[in-house]
Amino acid sequence: MTRIVLSCLCIGALLPPVSLHADPTPTASLTLEELKADFEKQDAELNQVYTETMARLPAEQQKELKKSEVEWIKHRDQEGTDPGLNWLILSFKTRERIKDIRADFPLENGPYPPPGYSEAKDEGAESPRGDFVIKVFRGEGADSRRQEAWIVSKQDPTQRKRLPGKTVAFSTEHFISPDARWIVRRQHDGSQEDSAYLYRRKDGLVFESITDPLSELAWEFFQKTPANKRKYKIDTKNLTQSFIRFESWSGDGKKVRLSLTGPRVDH
Repeated sequence: MTRIVLSCLCIGALLPPVSLHADPTPTASLTLEELKADFEKQDAELNQVYTETMARLPAEQQKELKKSEVEWIKHRDQEGTDPGLNWLILSFKTRERIKDIRADFPLENGPYPPPGYSEAKDEGAESPRGDFVIKVFRGEGADSRRQEAWIVSKQDPTQRKRLPGKTVAFSTEHFISPDARWIVRRQHDGSQEDSAYLYRRKDGLVFESITDPLSELAWEFFQKTPANKRKYKIDTKNLTQSFIRFESWSGDGKKVRLSLTGPRVDH
């Protein structure tokens, strides 16, 4: 494994397969027709949720949703040899996808705190300027990897905005810049994979996400640095077995220092 520290990643320049959380084995004997019918029911609901969500999203988020749907379908259709188990797994994956869309592209005025979630206090953060806090809520049981992050005013806690972005992760950390204009979110996605995301303050409590994951941009930045001199070939779209850690913000909040760890791939 190779560990690299990026000491001057300039913020201004930066402008999955579904896991089975439950045993898919049927608890009662169902016919193939019944299993297929259940999948078709879930699939119809997914199509409705997808269509309704696309209709209310702005253009950039429509592209994001469409891209994630295409990737999800690729993984969904990886089937085994048991027809009955295949229908059951397809139904399970489809139910999970419905949850993901609703969580990743929520209604602006969703419930707070989200029902069935409890606060994960060690995953939140407080603005250095003291004007807001980040509160993270995590699901329970089979939904324990699902989380929602909210920007909450310290002066008036009734004023709050949901932080957009990926909502499935084993754990998250949030790091706010000294000027409270930027947020880095690092999350642990699996046993051999981390990712990070960058948010820019738009207005008040509203933060917008940078389109590409910060982890991908960081690896691209490293690949272009003189220190690398093209020693390593980095596949930024396939960052399995890669890890990213937040180190520090610069005093003016315009640079962030990160450390990257990943497998060495020579030319």
